[in-house]
Amino acid sequence: CRIAVRHVAEVFRCQAVVLLPDASGRLRFPADPPGENSLRGADLAVAQWVTDHGRQAGLGTDTLPAAAALYMPLGDAQRPSGVLAVLPQNRRRVLLPEQLHLLETFAGQTGLALERALLAEQAEAARVAAQSESLRNTLLASISHDLRTPLAVMAGAGSTLAERGDALDAATRSRVARA
Repeated sequence: CRIAVRHVAEVFRCQAVVLLPDASGRLRFPADPPGENSLRGADLAVAQWVTDHGRQAGLGTDTLPAAAALYMPLGDAQRPSGVLAVLPQNRRRVLLPEQLHLLETFAGQTGLALERALLAEQAEAARVAAQSESLRNTLLASISHDLRTPLAVMAGAGSTLAERGDALDAATRSRVARA
């Protein structure tokens, strides 16, 4: 996100911020300290609307045009992974059609990178879970194997005492019972 903000700020000569949702789905400012080109005053209500509707809002749009910044969904409009907020020094830097298309491309690529990072994180978590399950199964198999031999001896001795206990002399019964 820091790299995306830095590139957008350089290319469009603006302040920018990437707003990502927390666990409850509400957008929040980055936890990292803001960089020199970070937009510190982004309107979270406008950004949340963009996330909820998957459409641009703010500067130069038909939705909430009084907002000072332009808010764009990151990634897919059906499932935005966050919002890119841009406050240009010169409105033309982002409102010209070719510039706006370039900014949309930046937002789309940033969204794809975020999604790829999330999928990699989920894949790693699944790998660790599978490895933990395998380790657990190996440990249980080892413990089961280690207990099986002494239990078999005890079961055999108990079975011998139960079936032939009366037929055995006292010394043999005592030896079998200690086994």
